[in-house]
Amino acid sequence: MIRRTTLIAIIGLCLSAAGCGGGPPRPVLVRGQVNYQGRPLGGGTVTFIPAEPGPPATGQILPDGQFALSTFRPGDGALPGRYSVMIIAVGDTAGRLPDEANPPAALLIPRKYASHRTSDLTANVDNANNVIHIELK
Repeated sequence: MIRRTTLIAIIGLCLSAAGCGGGPPRPVLVRGQVNYQGRPLGGGTVTFIPAEPGPPATGQILPDGQFALSTFRPGDGALPGRYSVMIIAVGDTAGRLPDEANPPAALLIPRKYASHRTSDLTANVDNANNVIHIELK
């Protein structure tokens, strides 16, 4: 039979091993706008790829260029940190069959923005009040 003091000591050790920080970091709200050639980009996806190991955050770009990021749940934001950013926006392909003359999707912005390695776009997510404006040329 385990004595009460031994049980309390074991529980204390387990709790201290789990840490006192209250668990893993939590996402913070991130919203913003994407403009292309000075006008709102009317659709697409923005993705934040973390510089340090961790989950990416993504958001749909609305017709007015606005977006809100999600990491674990819709609209929960992104974890604080530094990010490379990629944006993909394709034209409407409804009713078209892909072939050599008609690729399956036409990019609406330069191809370099479709990869976080070539976009040259970066963003910092702080612990509060993250409004990020992205200007594409």
